[in-house]
Amino acid sequence: MEVIIPATVTEVGNFAFYKCELLKAATLPTGLKSLGMGAFYGCVNLREQVLGDEIEVLCQGTFYACRGIKHLHFPIHLRRIDNGVFAGCSGLEEIKLPETLTFIGEVAFAGCAAIRELTIPARINTLPRQLCQGCTHLYRVTLPEGIYAVGDEAFDGCLALEKINIPKSTFRIGVRAFRNCQQLRSIALVEHIHMIEEGAFADCKLLEEITLPAPLKEISPYAFYHCMSLRELIVPDSVKTIGEEAFAECRSLRRASFPATIQKIGAGAFRDCSNMRAPNFPPSVEIGKNAFKGTK
Repeated sequence: MEVIIPATVTEVGNFAFYKCELLKAATLPTGLKSLGMGAFYGCVNLREQVLGDEIEVLCQGTFYACRGIKHLHFPIHLRRIDNGVFAGCSGLEEIKLPETLTFIGEVAFAGCAAIRELTIPARINTLPRQLCQGCTHLYRVTLPEGIYAVGDEAFDGCLALEKINIPKSTFRIGVRAFRNCQQLRSIALVEHIHMIEEGAFADCKLLEEITLPAPLKEISPYAFYHCMSLRELIVPDSVKTIGEEAFAECRSLRRASFPATIQKIGAGAFRDCSNMRAPNFPPSVEIGKNAFKGTK
């Protein structure tokens, strides 16, 4: 089934073609200014789509679960992509975001399993929650200077992710932000980062090298849990606390150096780091249960 929207139409309303599963093509007029919330939600057989350059906002869930779309032309004046606009578009292979973009909502590209590269425009200053969660073929992400936070689960389950730059402006890495990025081998965390949240790099099984920044006060629970290839750890002088299970099951970890200022090491923090020799700490350091169980 194909729909041709007349040239006189300037707006497509909310849920206009909601779950029209037989719809394969929709020709939009070049003068179209607005696509409503969920306009093509669940149109699973909708193919290539050209959006007119007059559109400035893509509302929540506009193309949610349109898994037949492989290519998309973005409007050159686009300012906003709201929550979940392309979530579940598992066939979408290429995303070229315009430099006019100033806002990207949560879950915007979650489940877009076919995309391989993503470049975030310069006017974006934060990566929202679950931005690319489950984008299993995404291998390269380029971030601009000015990004101050990587949101919770932003790249969770991006199994192929190999390369991502963390801008100098970044100060927070969110909860499970890079969990289960199984091809990520190294990450340099820049000098302004003072928050690495719970499980941020858990299950990054090929991660061999990490550079922890000087302002860091705490390494959160499960931050590097099950990073099986991690070989060496240098904890900055600024760190006072290492959370529970933070480096548990890092079986390749051989060397770890700790600052004299360390105050607390949580339960199971280095559990089953079987190649690591448990260090000696002064009595003033609070050491949790099984913090070094399974070490040498």
